[in-house]
Amino acid sequence: MVASGNDFVVIDEEKNNKLQLSKERIKAICNRKYGVGADGLMFIKNTHTGQPVVKFYNADGSSGALCGNGSRCIVNYIAGVTGEKDKSINFVFNDKNYTGFINSDGQPLFYLHEPVKIIVNKKIKFKDKIISGDFIDVNAPHFIINIDETTGLWEENPELNSLDIFKIGKQIRYAGEFQPEGTNVNFIRIENNNISIRTYERGVEDETLSCGTGSVSAAISAFLHGKVKPPVEIMTKSGEKLLVNFNYVNKKFNKLTLTGSAKEVFSGKFILN
Repeated sequence: MVASGNDFVVIDEEKNNKLQLSKERIKAICNRKYGVGADGLMFIKNTHTGQPVVKFYNADGSSGALCGNGSRCIVNYIAGVTGEKDKSINFVFNDKNYTGFINSDGQPLFYLHEPVKIIVNKKIKFKDKIISGDFIDVNAPHFIINIDETTGLWEENPELNSLDIFKIGKQIRYAGEFQPEGTNVNFIRIENNNISIRTYERGVEDETLSCGTGSVSAAISAFLHGKVKPPVEIMTKSGEKLLVNFNYVNKKFNKLTLTGSAKEVFSGKFILN
């Protein structure tokens, strides 16, 4: 399944009885040369028999945090399997309860929990410089860098599309301030009420075409700096748009949602060695 350029292998337990997924098997399936190829893998249980339970894994086989685009794929998948496209869809994602539904445009909308942690203007050491960004954890950690306000990484007035996201993102992802788990790194440019974004994802260890939790974190960051108001449109690397909406009351975010395209691209069989 693909959600705004983020791609996932979705495995339904009911069609794969007693399947055991080791880290090496997950890496093999997500390998783009010798496997199916994906940014991550989701294993779903109880699709028909009760509340669906999802386990998410990164492409490197590690257990992932919350995945916003993956969750929208799950909403779409459950709605398709159960035929309940007009109802709220509840599921467990990595041991936490979430909900979503298919909106009137046929796109899955996903509700996120309130952010776990927000640190505005967090300073980190990058090579021999100190750079500043916002650390936003929406059950997935992100370091948000507004390229128009952060110095020391590039020349003045850089183009977002020309930045070496892999090189810079990888170095920041492993920065000492984010150890031991590391962080995802998002580079943004804000124009009017829209945000363009590029993302280096941990677990994939590369730039991805889209990142749902990163887009939500970017919208929160831009809002806290007074740059945007909800709903916020996010332009991803894939060229597809995501919509982030929320309420902000008493310095708390609630009714935090992520909306965008998600669809099944193909289904098939994979031979496990």
